[in-house]
Amino acid sequence: RGPNDNDALRKSIEGLHCDGGTQMSAITPPKGAPQPDLCLLFTDGLSNFGKEKPSRLRAPLYAFSMDAAVNHNFLKQLAAATGGRYFNLNRMKNDEVLAVFGKPTYSFLGAEADSAEVEEPYPRLPQPLAGRFTLVGRLVGESATVSLNYGYAGETPSAQRSVTVSRADAVDGTLLKRLWAQTKLSELLIAPKRNEEEIVSLGKKHGLV
Repeated sequence: RGPNDNDALRKSIEGLHCDGGTQMSAITPPKGAPQPDLCLLFTDGLSNFGKEKPSRLRAPLYAFSMDAAVNHNFLKQLAAATGGRYFNLNRMKNDEVLAVFGKPTYSFLGAEADSAEVEEPYPRLPQPLAGRFTLVGRLVGESATVSLNYGYAGETPSAQRSVTVSRADAVDGTLLKRLWAQTKLSELLIAPKRNEEEIVSLGKKHGLV
């Protein structure tokens, strides 16, 4: 689009009245609305009234923030679930953002395992692959085969890798239990009001603040 379109958009944004109230679910597109190529969201991700989580986001969402107080986890998961990305502008340079903005994000899409052998594997939501990736879960049987699916959010997995875990390889201590609890907590904190009781229970059981 030409520069005039950009000027009109800029003036529209500058003319918005910010009243201090935020309901993140308000960005849910109306039913039947045409699907855009992508969505841009500039926010701290903090919802202070009403429903916390939007729905019907089918286009890749790119979220940006540079505030001091930000719900990073909420924005990261919200963007990843749509095949988009979250950019913390306090940690990323413009060149780093532009290098990946608008491009399909290859991600971990989820894990599959027999529920009688493995309970509550996390993360459950898509995770963009950049550097180290960690999957945690609770092994309740003697051993289990876990299948990891990879590809692009909203599409059929394009790759799969299977790994076998065994109780015989376990190590003593509580470090891995706390890691599992912290990873689960990260997903519960996407909707802290709705998950308040479970968050408190998990924190007390595993000593998490």
